[in-house]
Amino acid sequence: MEVQRALDQIEEIHTRLARAETCETFKAVPAAFAGALALVGAALQPIVVGSEPSAQAFVLYWVAMAAICGTTGGGRALLHSFARVSETAQLRNRVVVAQFLPCMLAGAVVTILLTTSGSGDAIRLPGIWAILFGLGLFSSRPYLPRRVGFVGLFYLLTGTVLLAQTDPVAALSPWGMGLTFGLGHFALALVLYWDIERKNHD
Repeated sequence: MEVQRALDQIEEIHTRLARAETCETFKAVPAAFAGALALVGAALQPIVVGSEPSAQAFVLYWVAMAAICGTTGGGRALLHSFARVSETAQLRNRVVVAQFLPCMLAGAVVTILLTTSGSGDAIRLPGIWAILFGLGLFSSRPYLPRRVGFVGLFYLLTGTVLLAQTDPVAALSPWGMGLTFGLGHFALALVLYWDIERKNHD
């Protein structure tokens, strides 16, 4: 009984240590690369799915782009969660991923529902995606640089603007997604470099 209590206390100490330190797994270069991919994706959308794509084609295209961007940025964090780093660092990485995961799952569920409902509400997805991503950044903010909150706010504001679009052509414009996630990820890269990587080099 005493042994179990001691183990529980040790685990609680590890959790508090993980929460007290900034997660340094996320790096500026993958975030900037994801931002560049978003801009490239916006430029290529008319070529790949046409200048006036259907909502389903638009969604499939940007889901594929998100998978590529997520692999370059989030994949590194996921690998580090199980890599040969300190137990505290592993726990901290898993906590950050766990904080972000509900927003990603919510985005997946909403995407499936809106694209299969046939109601035409799929044009709302760019705004919903941006808002959910912003909420994910706010959820992870206790373990990331505090200025990440400004990036999260950017996503919330731009997501609201996108959500207010009622014209299907404007709502499915490639630059709504490209500029939102491109500029947003460039801003995230700047915060990660300035608040983590630059300090580690000093």
